[in-house]
Amino acid sequence: LQKDQLEKTIRFANATDQFFNYYFVMDRAGRWLSYPGREELVGSTVPRNNMGWIEATFEKNKTVFLDVMVSRIGTLVSGFSTPIPAEAGRPTALLRGVIVVSKRNRGLELIRDARVGPNGYAYVVTANGRVIAHPSLSLDPGRFDEIDYSHYSPVGNVMSGKSGVVEYQYDDQTWVAAYHPIRTTGWGVVMHQPRADVVAAARSQARTIWPLFLIVTFVSVLLIGVVIQYALKPLGRLVKDLETGAVASGRTQWPRDEIGRLGRRIEELYAKLARSREVLQESEDRFRSLVETTSDWIWQVDRNRVYTYSSPTVKDILGYEPDEILGRTPFDLMPPDEAKRVLALVSRAEDSRKLIANLERVNLTKDGRRVTLESSAVPVFDDDGEFQGYRGIDRDITAAKKAAEALRINEERLDLAMSVANDGLWDWDLKTNDTYFDPRYYTLAGYEPGEFPNTFDGWAERVHPEDLPQAEADVRAYLAGKIPSYDVEFRFKRKNGDWMWIRARGKVFSRDENGTPLRMVGTHADITERKQAEEEKALLEQQYHQAQKVESIGRLAGGVAHDLNNLLSPILGYGEILLDELDRGDARRDSVGEIVRAGTRARDLVRQLLAFSRKQTLEYKPMDMNQTVVDFERLLRHTIREDIEIEIIPSQKIGIVRADIGQIEQVIMNLAVNAADAMPEGGRLILETAPVTLDDDYALRHQDVKPGKYVMLAVSDTGHGMDEQIRDHVFEPFFSTKGQEGT
Repeated sequence: LQKDQLEKTIRFANATDQFFNYYFVMDRAGRWLSYPGREELVGSTVPRNNMGWIEATFEKNKTVFLDVMVSRIGTLVSGFSTPIPAEAGRPTALLRGVIVVSKRNRGLELIRDARVGPNGYAYVVTANGRVIAHPSLSLDPGRFDEIDYSHYSPVGNVMSGKSGVVEYQYDDQTWVAAYHPIRTTGWGVVMHQPRADVVAAARSQARTIWPLFLIVTFVSVLLIGVVIQYALKPLGRLVKDLETGAVASGRTQWPRDEIGRLGRRIEELYAKLARSREVLQESEDRFRSLVETTSDWIWQVDRNRVYTYSSPTVKDILGYEPDEILGRTPFDLMPPDEAKRVLALVSRAEDSRKLIANLERVNLTKDGRRVTLESSAVPVFDDDGEFQGYRGIDRDITAAKKAAEALRINEERLDLAMSVANDGLWDWDLKTNDTYFDPRYYTLAGYEPGEFPNTFDGWAERVHPEDLPQAEADVRAYLAGKIPSYDVEFRFKRKNGDWMWIRARGKVFSRDENGTPLRMVGTHADITERKQAEEEKALLEQQYHQAQKVESIGRLAGGVAHDLNNLLSPILGYGEILLDELDRGDARRDSVGEIVRAGTRARDLVRQLLAFSRKQTLEYKPMDMNQTVVDFERLLRHTIREDIEIEIIPSQKIGIVRADIGQIEQVIMNLAVNAADAMPEGGRLILETAPVTLDDDYALRHQDVKPGKYVMLAVSDTGHGMDEQIRDHVFEPFFSTKGQEGT
């Protein structure tokens, strides 16, 4: 209906209907589409907890009558809802008619005002025995559930859908009640009066009715006899034609009376029955052809689980003829343990009358082989709803199970191989840029599976920025065919922020018709330990070469020092003799003094060379490093420029060490002088001490260091520092960046 026509109809019904109080239209979502007289509600929606009757109407696609309930404004309401179909037949809206039981309602008042005899009356009950119309009871919505008449026999009968007459006890006396159900609503009407009123009325009328009853009965018997004699003749002919088959063949000529119409109707029924048999036979033939040609085994068992039907396919699957299966149970064809397991599952399904879906079970073939079948079945019921057994289908999945098991074993072997190799698998779709990373790929770097995106960009974001350009260039070169294989090493960020070394190898496995790569598969291997070993090896080689170089220089320095010492001894000896022989006012005394001072400096240089070559004996004594640094500060202050601030940071947690104090002071002086030269515009020179523990890794990277507890003496400055090239030569004894001014 068009909306305006529908609203006119609703307005007319609201004005004239004496049973339903008002009507409205709603859609599937519970939204009012039309509500004449209450236009303010159009567009709003009913509460969610009141959607049950709406959903039921659309689901059943037929009229639904609602039981009495308390509305949201506190009134007792009932009514119906019926779907409004669209052009395609699917309902898009519904019409709702509402009865307000607790207000004035002409339909209910007609029943409520009805009277039977001097004391009888009628009342209406709902499907659950609650009273909604009664001449002496007022309907209070708050106490509606308390007025329950379901225990009275006429109400109980009418609630069961029955109609009739019954005597029962009500208000301490015997009443006679006639009751009848209202089919469309599920309600019932009960009209009753005291039994005494009924008996009194019957006695009063018996004297008048009895003679008339005898006369009417006699006349009726005579008339019935005449009618029967007239009617039986054509009826006898109809029976004879039915017995001879004339009706079925259509050869009978029927009179134009009631018997003739009945005969023609029976002829039509015979024709329809014959056609139905043909259709049924065609359907059975199609079904039998389907059942007997399918590769699956179709069967049926009765309530005792005995086969009553088996399709011929059972021979292909189990080796039995269908007749050999009949009379046996499915459990007769299984190993004992399997029969026990399957019986427990089937018994639970039978108890709940549920279908059996995709049940895998092992069966024994006729020659004793084991096969795996997948069974599905539905329960079968007779016309009275009694369970009769199951009808089902079995599929042989033995080959599929073996293939799945072989695949599982291969996947397990591959997983073990990848685990032993410590490799993660990746699969890159070059068209979509999506990438599959297997769980080990994530766990190699400490991530949970799926923790970062399965894309090329998700991988690139975790590659070290210094390594990413080369890794991407190698990928492009391989995909372009410029290099024969993809094999690259790069650093990859772990979840904890550390960097690990990865070796990535891959190969193109799929190309389009133009040769363009579509799919690339490869592995990631954690080579961090190998790279660390390579770095340690390179460091050891560097230390070894440095030690060889230093050792060679040491030998040279030791030889030169001995030769110089032999030359310096007479120079210093004769110089000191000359100083003693010359008077203090002698002009030659200054020249001889310079000779002695130069020889002394040369002797100190010889001592340093001997110390470097480790041929000088060092005096190791217990010493307090803090005290040594503090005492030496005074000498530094006179040596270092005033625009350089000297800061001493002694630790109170260090212990006593054994060292040559002269060597310590010489180290401090050399470092301090070099620091001062690196701060031409002034700055800060910091000397600090602290306890440290050197581990195996440190000892491995530093020659002649043993792991253990040490005292650290750190000298730092705010100068311009050293570059990598200078640091490589920093421990060479004759290396300097100051040219002729070097120390």
